[in-house]
Amino acid sequence: MLLVSQLYVWYTQWKPPTPKAGQPPFVPINLYEIPKEFKGHLRIRSWTGVFANLIVGVGIMVVPLVVTNVVCNLSPFFTVLLAYCFLKEDFLWIEIIALFVSFSGIYMIAYGTPKEGNEQRDVIENLDNRLFYYLDGTTRYLIGILILLLCGFMHSITYITSRQMRKLHWSIIQYNYALIGIGFVGFIMVGDII
Repeated sequence: MLLVSQLYVWYTQWKPPTPKAGQPPFVPINLYEIPKEFKGHLRIRSWTGVFANLIVGVGIMVVPLVVTNVVCNLSPFFTVLLAYCFLKEDFLWIEIIALFVSFSGIYMIAYGTPKEGNEQRDVIENLDNRLFYYLDGTTRYLIGILILLLCGFMHSITYITSRQMRKLHWSIIQYNYALIGIGFVGFIMVGDII
């Protein structure tokens, strides 16, 4: 999908669409002119987004999909904290209580590791992967939860940096994210082949 969106951006730069009656002419966006104040945010947003999406695959290996979705979707918890710290946004006391209730639910999920004889426990124990080879099932499960928490935190960083760049056109943000994603995943694929 990243490649398709990348090709579309390049195509509109090369051959702009013809304007319809009453529409202003199409002015292509220069994807390479990034204001200096947004360059650091753009790099952080692109790299954290790419890395967060890659580590989800590692977490899915040892954590059930339902738990994966719950833990990865903790990003609003981290987003509120980061928005308060970096963007100086305010929030209500009821939102704080709701955040801690949801985080305590994640703690209960992490505490409820699959028991002996459980089908999910057998899948985790029999996982043939270099990352988790010498670890027992409970440790694999808890490491998976921690990896998914990191994923949620990194997604919240992408949200915060996107918010800081709201004056920058969305296609510039997506263009840079796609370039880094395609390049990084390509690097991993080549490394895996060798």
